[in-house]
Amino acid sequence: MANKEVIITIVIYNLILIGVGLLTKNRNKTQDDFYLANRGLGPWVAALSASASSSSAWTLLGVSGAAYAWGLSAVWLIPGVLFGYYVSWTWVA
Repeated sequence: MANKEVIITIVIYNLILIGVGLLTKNRNKTQDDFYLANRGLGPWVAALSASASSSSAWTLLGVSGAAYAWGLSAVWLIPGVLFGYYVSWTWVA
């Protein structure tokens, strides 16, 4: 019974995704429009996206692993991470 409900939920979800794709397929004319969102997002969105993408798995796995391996010395990761965010927000975006 539960297996059937899971399959139905996945099928409905996939149909919704296909519907959204069909409704919005003509919105972008080129690949650049798709990948860069018509260059209309602005630098703050790009910086936040880059920071979130780079730190999500690294924060969960990398920092905890470094703290386990290095002990209290892992605190020195903080200045490097903050400097990396600054570089990302000012020069990359």
